[in-house]
Amino acid sequence: MDGGTLRYRFEEIEAFVAVVEAGSISAAAVRLDVAKSVISKRVSALEDCLGVALLQRSTRRATPTTGGLEFFERSKAVLQELEEAAHAVGGRQRGLTGTVRLALPMSFGHMHVLPALMPFLKQNKDLLLQVDLDDRHMDLVQGGYDLAIRIGMLADSGLIARRLAHSQRALCCSPEYLARKGQPTTLADLAHHDCIGYGLVSSSHIWQFETTGKDARRLDEGRVATTVRARIVANNGEAMVQAVLNGLGLAVLPTFLVGGLLKSGALVPLALEGLRPTMDPVNAVYTQSRNLSSKVRAIIDVLAAAWAGDVAPWDGP
Repeated sequence: MDGGTLRYRFEEIEAFVAVVEAGSISAAAVRLDVAKSVISKRVSALEDCLGVALLQRSTRRATPTTGGLEFFERSKAVLQELEEAAHAVGGRQRGLTGTVRLALPMSFGHMHVLPALMPFLKQNKDLLLQVDLDDRHMDLVQGGYDLAIRIGMLADSGLIARRLAHSQRALCCSPEYLARKGQPTTLADLAHHDCIGYGLVSSSHIWQFETTGKDARRLDEGRVATTVRARIVANNGEAMVQAVLNGLGLAVLPTFLVGGLLKSGALVPLALEGLRPTMDPVNAVYTQSRNLSSKVRAIIDVLAAAWAGDVAPWDGP
C-alpha cells in the first residue's frame, strides 16, 4: 500500500476468484493454465495487499473466509462487468463469450435443459458452459455458479428466481404390480401398497396431492398429504423409475421422466378419487448480489422460450 492506495493486480483477483470457484489451488491452476505456485503467490499477494485472510487452506481444499466470501462476490461481479465491457467493444460480431457455470438436476438437466441449449451453444461458439448435474441443491455462492435450474418450491434463501415452467407428476406403477396388488382408489388405500420414495427430501414418506378433501392432514388450501410405506428410497429419479418398472412398488414421479413410459404402457397411471399429485415449479435461480450478465440472461431467455405455454413440451402430445 502506498499513500493509502491498494496495489493489487487483475491477475491476483482472477486467481482468487478461480480458487473459490474451483475449490482448490490445484484446480484453479488447471483452469487458468498456470503453475500452482503462481496461483498461491498471487492469492498471498492479494491477501497482503488487503491485510486480511481470504482463504482457509488445507492440503486438498481452499474455502473462503467470511471476508473472503464477501470479496469473492464483489470481485466476481467486477470481473463479469469487465467481460461485458470487452464484449460490448469487440465481441458483437463473435456472439457471446466467456464462461457460465450452471447447476442442473441430473435427469431433468440432461433430458430437457441441455437439449434446449444446444442450438444456442452452436450459435455462440466462444461461450463456454461448465455444467454440474446433481439432484442435490448446490450452493450457488460456494460453488461459484452463475445459474441453477431448480424444481420444486424454493426456500426463502435470498436467491432471485424466474419461473420457467411447471413439472407435473403422476402416481404410477407397472402393469405387473397392478395385476398383483390392485389399484388404489383413495388416499387411504396407499397405506396398503409398497411405495418408492425420493431420498433427497426429508419427507420422502409423505406424498402431497391437490384436493379439497378432508381425509388427510391438510398442508394448505387445496392440498392434502398422506404418509406412505416406502419400501425403497432412492436419491435419483431414474433409479426410482427402474424400481417401479420392475414391479417393486408405486411412486409419484415427474412426467418429464415417465411421460413416454406412460404413453407406451410400460407404466400405468393411477387415479385417486378427486386427487392428483401436486405440480412443481421449474425455476431459474441466481444470487441477488451478482449482476446478471448478458450471457446468463440469454440462457434464461432461451429456456423460457423453449418451455413457453400452458403445457410444457414434456407433457405435450
